[in-house]
Formats: sequence, C-alpha cells, structure tokens
Amino acid sequence: MLNILKQNLMFRRLAISLFISEIGSWFSYMLLIVMTYTKTETLLTTMGIALFLSVGSLVGGAIAGVIIENKNPAKVIVATNISSAILIASLFFLPNTLHVYFVAAFAISFISSFRTPAFNKYIVNIVDEKQLMEANGTFQSTRELVKIIGPGLAATVLGILPEGQQNIGFLIDSATYVLASTLFIGLSLASIEPIQLEGKKEKKSFWKSWVEGLSPIKSPIVISVLVMYVCIMLGIAGVDVTFTAHVDKSGYKAEYVGYILGALSAGMILTSIFGSAIIKKLPLAIQLGGGTLGLGIFYACIGFSSNLYLMMASAFALGIFNSAFNMSASTFWQTAIPYDQLGRFFSTITSFLSSITLLGMGINGLVGTISSPQFVIILCGALILISGLCSIFIIMAVTKNSMKNTPANVSQA
Repeated sequence: MLNILKQNLMFRRLAISLFISEIGSWFSYMLLIVMTYTKTETLLTTMGIALFLSVGSLVGGAIAGVIIENKNPAKVIVATNISSAILIASLFFLPNTLHVYFVAAFAISFISSFRTPAFNKYIVNIVDEKQLMEANGTFQSTRELVKIIGPGLAATVLGILPEGQQNIGFLIDSATYVLASTLFIGLSLASIEPIQLEGKKEKKSFWKSWVEGLSPIKSPIVISVLVMYVCIMLGIAGVDVTFTAHVDKSGYKAEYVGYILGALSAGMILTSIFGSAIIKKLPLAIQLGGGTLGLGIFYACIGFSSNLYLMMASAFALGIFNSAFNMSASTFWQTAIPYDQLGRFFSTITSFLSSITLLGMGINGLVGTISSPQFVIILCGALILISGLCSIFIIMAVTKNSMKNTPANVSQA
C-alpha cells in the first residue's frame, strides 16, 4: 500500500483529498443529527435524517451513472466536491428548521452519488491494473481511519464552539471539500484524460443507456458477487444498534460496544495495509467467496458469544475477512466491468444496495423485536456464510469452464 502512495502522485493526491473531505463530513452529519434531536427529542424523527440520506443515495444512484458515463471522471469529482461545498455552506445561512435539515440530507447524499461511480472510474484511469488491489486497500483503510478519527474530532470541535454557534461546523465541512478539490484539481484536470474507447459512439436514450449498463449482470460470477453483497448488506444493516443491544443483553454496559467496533475497524485497517499483496495472489473464488464465508462465520461468532473479549476477538477476525472481501470485490468490478459501462454499473448497484440496507434495517429490527438481538446476529451470519460457500463453488466452476473454452472471457465476465 505504501509503495503506490509513494510512486503515484495522482493517487496520493486523491487519497489525501478523500481523507480530508470525509473527515469534514462528520461535522455536517453530527450537526444534522444533533440539531434534529434537540428540536424534536424523538428518536423516530431523528432517524428520518438517516432515511433521507439513504433515499438521496438511492435516487441519485439510479441516474448518476448514465449522466456521467461520457464525462471526464476527474472533472466530475471536482464538480461534485464544489457543489457539496456550496450546498453545505448554505446551511450556515439558512433557517434551522426540520424541513431544511431533511432536504439537506437528501441533497448531500444525492450529490455524493455522482462522486462514487466517477471515483471508481478515475482509479482505473490512474492506477495500473496490477496495483488495483493495493489502491482499494488504501481507500478502505482511509475510510476506517476516518470512522475512528472523524466522530471524536467533530464532537470535540463542536463542543468547544460557543452555544448557538455550532452550525459553524457546516462551514468547516464546506472548507474541507474546497481544500480537497484544491489539492486535486491541478493535476487531475491537466494530466489525465479518461480512457478513450475505439469506435463511434452511438447516441442512446436514457433508458437504453441505463439498461446497457446492467448487461454485465448476465455473468454467473457477477450474479454470485451481487448475491453476496445483498446478504452482507441485509446482515449488517443497523449493526451498531444490534451489537449494542447484544452487549447490553450479555450483561455489559451498552457503551462497551465501542470496543467491539474498535476491534472490527482494527482488523479492517491492518488487513487493508498489509494484506492486499497476499489476497491478490489467491484464486478469485477464495478472494470473494472465502472472504464472505469467513465474514459470516465470525459475524455469527459474535452472536454466539456472551463474553466481551471473545466478541472483540471475533470482531477483529470479522474485520479481516470484511476487508478482504471489500478489496477483492472492488478490484473485481474495476477489472471485470467494461470501462464504458463502469460508471452506470457502479451507480445503479449503489442505488440498489441502498434500498437493500433500508430493507435490512426494517427486517432486522422486526426480527430482533420478536426474538432477540443475539438471534438476529446468528441468523445474518448464517445467511452470509451460506452465500459465501455457494459462491466458492459457482466461481470455481465458471472459472474452470472458462479456462477450458475461452480464458479471455473470465476477465470480461
């Protein structure tokens, strides 16, 4: 991971800009949550912020890929950063009302949905295919570090600000987007152009272009990976709440869940930094199916255990396999999906997984109410485990058959 940061100036700029902007995002997120709860003092209304964030991602993801497909991904990233900065800064001047908070939550995630597919296309532009696993590991470790640093830093700064002036946090977040774009804009716009595809581009309708972007789903391997994603997203939806309830039911203080989540992040960060070189040498079936299998096993182990230290150990192992799957899946998409369909595919899949997350939160909440948090964790772990086990056999069979007939098709599946 360190080698690609040293060798690739463009990648280093992108990683730094991502870290800065995501750290800043915690200021806006916490402000929206805290201000909403302070005004209403109801958990249901406050959960609406998370709901509108998910809906914004769902709606934006459905259209973003088609709109940006033929655009320079670097310019799209800069444009979305600047748009986010303007939107978030405006919250400092707008009235502090619930309507403004909900519209802002939707708009912030809607704009971000354009950044995600452009981000993945841009990585393909600036990173050699042999280093994609390391690149994805770098971004995963960056996001996990942000999860550790961001909330505490935001809470500290907002706590220092005088009462009634906490909305300065919106300006801080806006400034991080501007800074991220400044670090990135000079090189990104001048030095790198998107990959040019041969042949005359056919002008297509929005619907035809959208459907064409989903054509890779015909591949059994792609279907298998999507099924694993669905099972994982259903399982981890509302995981903070589920783990907190499980810790409480096990006889510990509910806030001890922080130790479990910390162990999970530690496993993910260490694997992202040191594991990519090993993981990319493994067969695709083990990378994807094996990662999901291990993820399911240790997710269920947390549910089976009532000892805090065993839960932490399981969470650490869970982080290792979660990181392995995330890196492998991201690299698989970037190498298996044709470049001219990558933006549309990523965008639509992001939208789809947002809806799965919403569904999972409802199902897990309902099942947990009827039974127990422990049962929810074990059930979700078993679901993830089964999907990983089945995928190992599916991917091995498809790969073996492709090698016998047309080996080149594997990379284009």
